[in-house]
Amino acid sequence: MKRTWEEIKQWRIENKDKIKEQKRKYREKHKEKIKEGNRIYYLNNPNKYKRNHNIDNNQYLLMFENQNGKCAICGNISNSVLCIDHNHETGKIRALLCSNCNVGLGMFHDDIVLFKKAISYIKKHNEV
Repeated sequence: MKRTWEEIKQWRIENKDKIKEQKRKYREKHKEKIKEGNRIYYLNNPNKYKRNHNIDNNQYLLMFENQNGKCAICGNISNSVLCIDHNHETGKIRALLCSNCNVGLGMFHDDIVLFKKAISYIKKHNEV
């Protein structure tokens, strides 16, 4: 018996945790395949950079090479695509970041005072 779209949606709602766990296991098992697929997608879609950051594929690759494929903050080497970090007020591109560092900056809204508060918090609660 074929399920209706409503039944499928309801099953997904009732099984969110199960679906999340299945996706996590898949991503872990196929990590390299996913990274390679992402890298190929970005290399084959140069307009992706142009549309969002007004740079072309060659400019991105030059930045990537200049950073030796490493995140400008944590220094981790990326087998995948690095995010183009930019100033949200001016739009000026700063550097390439791994997704973790890019999301971290975004969560703090580039607010230096907030970053300093976070550092103080970590120091205060970093008891060994």
